[in-house]
Amino acid sequence: MVEAAAIAMRSSGPVQLVWSREDDLQHDHFRAAGFHLLRGGLDARGDVVAWHDHFVGFGRGGPIDPHLGQEFPAPWVADCTVEQSAIDCGVPMGAWRAPHANVSAWVVQSFVDELAHAAKQDPLAFRLALLGDRKEMRPGGFFSRQGVYQVERMRRVLQAVAEKASGVAPCPAARRRASRSTQATAAMSPRWPR
Repeated sequence: MVEAAAIAMRSSGPVQLVWSREDDLQHDHFRAAGFHLLRGGLDARGDVVAWHDHFVGFGRGGPIDPHLGQEFPAPWVADCTVEQSAIDCGVPMGAWRAPHANVSAWVVQSFVDELAHAAKQDPLAFRLALLGDRKEMRPGGFFSRQGVYQVERMRRVLQAVAEKASGVAPCPAARRRASRSTQATAAMSPRWPR
């Protein structure tokens, strides 16, 4: 962006700067690797009563991911712990052609699938029960800066995806789990465009 601004200041017309693939890979941020250690607790009814996400990744001091823990279901769980550990790295890293949620949503929603399996519940029914019956939710504490979750919208998106997927031929169980997790991304991220 700075390079385009510098060129535009010396030009009399609009500027479009396009890096070559080689320049892009040498000078842009790299997508950081990371590792989530997720733990959850279920009560006798199969409800989520504890959530722990410890993310380890590369960074340069401070939080690696300021959005970590803000996605469903963390704000819904009363006993919620979200931690980060950074491994110092001199390589510039950051988001790479995608929003934050494209990585963490898959990890988190796959774990929600695992909790649903442990509770012997359908993953969709498990998510809908976890959402509860409120129309919106204002997260508190660490999550207060996030804004308002439109819970009713989240519920409608999950139900619409399930309805659309009902006519699709069954696929292998592993792929089915990943598909459910990925399709839940739009509903579960409050930052998704409205």
